[in-house]
Amino acid sequence: MRTYILYLSNLSCPSCCTEVESALKKLQVVKKANLDYVQGTLEVMTSDLEQVISTIKKMEPDSIISQNEDSLPREHFFSKEFFLLVGLFIVFILVSGIGYIVDNMKGEDSFAYKNIIDYIVWVILAIIYLVAGRNVFKGAYQSIKKLNFFDENMLMLIASIAAIILGHYEEACAIMLFFNLGEYLEGRAVSKSKNSIKALIDKTPKLANLVTAEGKVEKVSPKDINLGDIILIRVGDMVPLDCEIIEGSSHVDKSNLNGESLPAKVVVGDTLEQGVINLYIPLKAKVTKKYADSRMSKIAELVRQASDKKAKSERFITVFARYYTPIVVIVCLIVAFGFPFIFGGTISEWVYRALVVLMVSCPCALVISVPLAYFGAIGVASKYGILIKASKYLESLNGVRFIAFDKTGTLTNGKFSIVDFKILGYERGSKDYDDKKSSLLDLAANIQSFSNHPLARAFNGYKVHSRDITNVKEVAGRGIEADFEGKKILLGNASFLKESGVSVDKEEVSSSIVYMAVDSKLVAIFYLNDELKADTLEAFRRLRKLGIKNTYILSGDSEAKVKEIASELNSSYSANLSPEQKERKYLELQKRFNVKSAFVGDGINDAIVLKRSDVGIGMNNGSDVSKESADIILTHSLITLPLSIKIARKTRAIVWQNIIFALAVKLIFIVLGLIGIANIWEAVFGDVGVALIALLNSMRINSLEHVAYKKGSELDDL
Repeated sequence: MRTYILYLSNLSCPSCCTEVESALKKLQVVKKANLDYVQGTLEVMTSDLEQVISTIKKMEPDSIISQNEDSLPREHFFSKEFFLLVGLFIVFILVSGIGYIVDNMKGEDSFAYKNIIDYIVWVILAIIYLVAGRNVFKGAYQSIKKLNFFDENMLMLIASIAAIILGHYEEACAIMLFFNLGEYLEGRAVSKSKNSIKALIDKTPKLANLVTAEGKVEKVSPKDINLGDIILIRVGDMVPLDCEIIEGSSHVDKSNLNGESLPAKVVVGDTLEQGVINLYIPLKAKVTKKYADSRMSKIAELVRQASDKKAKSERFITVFARYYTPIVVIVCLIVAFGFPFIFGGTISEWVYRALVVLMVSCPCALVISVPLAYFGAIGVASKYGILIKASKYLESLNGVRFIAFDKTGTLTNGKFSIVDFKILGYERGSKDYDDKKSSLLDLAANIQSFSNHPLARAFNGYKVHSRDITNVKEVAGRGIEADFEGKKILLGNASFLKESGVSVDKEEVSSSIVYMAVDSKLVAIFYLNDELKADTLEAFRRLRKLGIKNTYILSGDSEAKVKEIASELNSSYSANLSPEQKERKYLELQKRFNVKSAFVGDGINDAIVLKRSDVGIGMNNGSDVSKESADIILTHSLITLPLSIKIARKTRAIVWQNIIFALAVKLIFIVLGLIGIANIWEAVFGDVGVALIALLNSMRINSLEHVAYKKGSELDDL
């Protein structure tokens, strides 16, 4: 089976999409299907793509399906459909007004005029009904074929026909007109929001300047460029793919990648990532990664996939929509044919009241607005380098009240330097001491070159000769062992060496320490230093302002060093932890605080805790394992952590505003309809209005795009 991404447009409604997704999942040739109405995408794992497309076409005959998003027709707000609906609406208002005037005419000739004008009004209303309702008729016909009698088109058709039978011609016409106008406006609102969010996420250029073998420059799609091809990056151009400069030097704007607004100088041999902007001088570069493998493309893909794992509120709306409409329809039948015998009154009177209730039977306001809010929030977060892998993690982040942190590379720069060393058995300053120091540093550097740990990278500059190192074994977060010239070499923390039988006197200094042993004998101690990141203190201040008072540092580093950092950040801590101890300590803290918690880390030894936490947050400078284990990745800096929580809380507020508002309005119209106060006009208008207001409210999340978080205290005012 293969996984395909299909792009769809002209879908009927959100509820219909749920039905299509359910139908696809029942196919034997389909293993997985996720249809996102907001994004207009279908991710499907299937062995028969033709059968999948055929199934969609049977259920949605007017849908347009493509494997290339660019081939879908563009949607314009002021289309022929829009002007037709507006024109019909104006004619409807004029005709209704004329009918009202004629009904109130007095005099001998009024009766003759009234009959003629009533006939003209009836004909015009019939035309409006048929033209405005053509999409409803088509949708209802498809629903009948599928034996789906709870489809919104079917319900609108039944309601309008019932209104005609009862003699409410204007209201039958209003049902069709307002429903279709509302559907049109909803569709355009979703489309506009979707396009603005996509523009926010996908900053990759659509064209690249390919330099041919003949030296000519051709504009082509970045997707068609191969590894090793030469591209020209003109002044003001965005780099279309990851590449290496082969000609020219310039300055580039990297704010799209890391939020850094200051231009960075680049010269021949430097690598450029997709998404940076060339500022001053044209450059020629050799492509080093294909389009799909470049970072910005992966970000766009990650955000697109975020809808796969839905938030609890999204799942609630899906279940609610499944039962809400049938329940309302059953209530309407009871009202229409049961209430006349219980409360008295004519059947026609209660049928009319039932029709008012029927007008609020569609849950589309919620089915559209809730996923749109999450999609928008994930898109806005990506603007600031916050990659949220699924809407359920965004929802979980909203409730976080306790955060634990790794130290190295998360709170500190993770760029260690050796600031001091001790060579045991030699007098400092003697020639033998210096010779032994150089020899041991060279050997240590050779062994540490097999490790990607931040402490190991501190030895990079000390490698002089290539040594024949064998049997290398690394214990994540603790140390590394290897064989050299028949001797067993150990490099790591005190507990790592002690477990191997090396006698180590633990030193309490405010530096990170790497001990070195040869054949179970301690021969050297290296002292390494690392500094807090520039924005770590500010990030902690903002977290406390958000009400997150409980923070905890979990580190494998020495007690003295971790204590120094924790004191500076006013945080609790635990030091000298192995990955397993770090996991146990985190779970213990989780149980103690008894609140939703998050863990922020960047190393291989953090992967276990990232997986076990309520919300795992990785750093972009971290290991591939930690980024794979994380639910959220901060690609810019730690200062975006409080911003991500703020976005999560704002999204949660908008989602519940929509849910409460939509349900409250529907309940009000159900009550008003039952007691005979509301009419069909008001119910249709109210239902359409609720959907539009909920959509506009969801789109408010896009306003966060304008928040600057790098300097000052703008976040405090968000």
